[in-house]
Amino acid sequence: MPKKKKKRKPRPAPSGPPKGLKEFAKHYACSHCRHSRVDFIVQGAGNRYGISIQHDEGCPVLGGILSDVPDAIRAAQAAGLGAMVVTDPFGGGTVE
Repeated sequence: MPKKKKKRKPRPAPSGPPKGLKEFAKHYACSHCRHSRVDFIVQGAGNRYGISIQHDEGCPVLGGILSDVPDAIRAAQAAGLGAMVVTDPFGGGTVE
């Protein structure tokens, strides 16, 4: 006679962005405009989080002249993250 499978309890919905993402946002600073603002965005059915980084008008990062990847890597290291995904608003993405 086969064993009955136990019913799994549904996982609780996340109560906000993960700690690593909060730490990243706390440590992120644009090295060009220094006034960047980091906002959390929710993707999917509320179970995936991301961030949106707002730069000052005239910032070379905002204009696409310079990359903010070095600033993002510094923030990830300060937050103790082992890996991160960097994407741009035009759909590209790289794993750093």
